Amino acid sequence: MKNSILCITIANLFALTLFTANNASAQFSFVTKKVDKFTVADDCLYKAYYYLQFYPYSQKYSVNSVGSEQKASNYEEDITVVEIGKNVIHSGSYIFYKSDSSSTAKSETRSMRQVIFPEDVFIYPQRKVLSLAYRTWLGVAIYRYEEPIEKFNWKITQQIDTIAGYECQSATCTFRGREYTAWFTKEVPVNAGPYKFRGLPGLIVKLYDKVGDYCWTLSAFVKAPSGETIKNYTWQYTNTTQAKYNNAIKWMYDDPYQFFGSFGMKFMVNSGNGFSPDHAKVTIPYNPIELSEEKGK
Repeated sequence: MKNSILCITIANLFALTLFTANNASAQFSFVTKKVDKFTVADDCLYKAYYYLQFYPYSQKYSVNSVGSEQKASNYEEDITVVEIGKNVIHSGSYIFYKSDSSSTAKSETRSMRQVIFPEDVFIYPQRKVLSLAYRTWLGVAIYRYEEPIEKFNWKITQQIDTIAGYECQSATCTFRGREYTAWFTKEVPVNAGPYKFRGLPGLIVKLYDKVGDYCWTLSAFVKAPSGETIKNYTWQYTNTTQAKYNNAIKWMYDDPYQFFGSFGMKFMVNSGNGFSPDHAKVTIPYNPIELSEEKGK
């Protein structure tokens, strides 16, 4: 199956192409969902938009003919929006939200060709907990778990720089298997940042891990329009623990045929000799943002 292209039809609804050559990645589609039903988590006071460049697959580096490593160009891009309220902070994919909104307006469900960062985080500082929801490929499940809010052991340095028009200071920490550098600004005295990150005396303007797999850079910080709210959509969630969530997502990457088959999906594979239900195992390289659980039991 090496150097082959597999065309897969799933339940006569999704057509996918998996490239299993030496230096390629396999990609499934995310699916839009309706956003017309929700509960209001909080009033939205401010919104921070971040440009995200990330490597969701563990193929960041390729080896050239002389044996030296070269940075590959297979990074993905997304826009993270952080909605900041008095009692709630929400971080999620703005591209996902815009696609959901467009599909809802057209009363349709469609697949998305773009790879996005699917972790959606609600932080509740007063309750000292956060919840994370992950929308799997093909929309078969939305896993959700709660955990205590992490207390980041930031080490603030004396480094100063101007980023996105703000005077920033740097800080470093280690979080679940990765070493991070954050640049924050006291010009915006808001304890917030993308994903789960917070705990600095000002808004996080830039955040990246040491090896460059995940990098957020602030593109805009605005006051939310009067009356805007932070919405928690009333989708059907699979509530679980972080450990079980980690195992499920790893299974989805390690053996997508078996994973989606557990939801009743049937596969027909075209390997060049016509369609057949028989297939070899396909593994998609996986590069999660959290490499260790630490607290997530």
